[in-house]
Amino acid sequence: MKFYEHPDYTQNKLKWEKYRDLFEGDHAVLTQYRYLWLHELELSSEQIIKDPASGSTESSGQRIRRLRANRSRYFNMTEPVISNLIAMAFRKPIIVDDETKKMLGDDIDNIDGKGTALESFIKSNIALSYFRDGNPIVQVDAPSNDSLSAGEEQMAGFRPFLETLDVLSVKDWQLFDSGVMNGKYESVRQEFLVVEPRTSLAEEPTIGTYCRVTSIDEGQVYVRVFQKKKDDDDWTLIKEIPLDLTEVPVVTITTNESWIKDVSELQLVLFNIMSAWYNQLNTQAFQRIFVAGLDESSAMSISEYAISRIPLEAKPFIIEPSSTAAYVEAAAITAEQIAQVAFNRARSIPSDSKEAPGANTLAEMNAELIALLTQALEEMEGLINSAIKVYAQFKLGPEKGSAFNGHIELPKELDIKAVGERIETFLTYRDEIRKVLPWRKAELRKVAAEMGYDDDTLTEITAGIEQLKDEPIINPLMGTGPFTAKSNGNQEGQANQKQIEPGSSTASNGAGSTGQ
Repeated sequence: MKFYEHPDYTQNKLKWEKYRDLFEGDHAVLTQYRYLWLHELELSSEQIIKDPASGSTESSGQRIRRLRANRSRYFNMTEPVISNLIAMAFRKPIIVDDETKKMLGDDIDNIDGKGTALESFIKSNIALSYFRDGNPIVQVDAPSNDSLSAGEEQMAGFRPFLETLDVLSVKDWQLFDSGVMNGKYESVRQEFLVVEPRTSLAEEPTIGTYCRVTSIDEGQVYVRVFQKKKDDDDWTLIKEIPLDLTEVPVVTITTNESWIKDVSELQLVLFNIMSAWYNQLNTQAFQRIFVAGLDESSAMSISEYAISRIPLEAKPFIIEPSSTAAYVEAAAITAEQIAQVAFNRARSIPSDSKEAPGANTLAEMNAELIALLTQALEEMEGLINSAIKVYAQFKLGPEKGSAFNGHIELPKELDIKAVGERIETFLTYRDEIRKVLPWRKAELRKVAAEMGYDDDTLTEITAGIEQLKDEPIINPLMGTGPFTAKSNGNQEGQANQKQIEPGSSTASNGAGSTGQ
């Protein structure tokens, strides 16, 4: 038997993967080409010597890429966005009526069989998937009861549980499009991996691919488990379980889309800007001295002396440090855009402006966000109640379960002031990025004076420094390593090279020029 992917799954798979990866922030994943965008220099195929660490041969482009990926670090704003949205929506505890409490019993404190209380399950599982993926999928399941009677089930501790299915694992489905079942699953297929049983620990583990198909056939609900053959795409039926239910025990929301759809694009921009910034700090943000005309045997002696002796025919060059201010400004702007998009602050005033948005404007933007959150709560409330209805059929049987009318309410009275405070908390986190490399006025004046500019240029630079906003922000890089002396305060990039006559004082001390 062969299975296929639903067209919507094929269309959205890469988006869902992106949302998940940006939320989790794993370095090894985020340094892939789809996230850390390729630089033109990394396309070079010129061969170089073996990497001393690994012993493998790599091209110059591969080496540049490896070093850049190692230096790059991820400033995760996606996870705080989602966490704050959940915190705003769930400021008040959920309300469970008496009928639902009675039906659930002790299960309310362990709804998923893993020790998760119902309220935590709604916040940590359903709400997370709602805001991140767009369409949470909740399945009601139970271990096989081997046809036990109701009394035997109770004695054996048989009980159902809730679980959220990974949207990336649900690869195909069919929905009813009419009647009382309209919008509900007619069939759904989930793929998963299983470590196969072993006879002993001396046996190498193997991983098998399985899928679970839950469907309604002629009014009967079945769960069928298939195993994928290793050499082809055929699947073999290994188990079939009839369920005493009236509908497929999987519910979802199909009308929502991810709340971080636009945030994710800006998060990628921020990641790549900061990657370029990190690497500029390591390669161009400090003065470097090169000597042309020496053979390989002289290389060691040059590095052994603070004041180096070189032949008259050798020509020393200095490459001046380049300014990283453009990257810092771009990163700050992008971080600000993320906050605006995430929390409906499209009418916000830039943070470096001396003006402030009016109280009415802020209240209106907060009210708009509250309206969106209220709608989200209504959709999630409908989802959890649909799941609890199926849960009751599992636990009480189809007849009593169908008569179950319990209800769970997600309070929707959201406080505009509280939402505003939560957004300000996030903005405080966002502003941490501004502390990465802002220079204070005194430091800029000192740096500018050391650069050796002519009087007119220095006067112009100093005047520009005095016009900067006087913010007491500490630069964490000042006072460490090669970034302390002669960093370039000029806002223009320093791509020019200056040739120095042999024997000059500037050429005599390369170590001192880098602040070591």
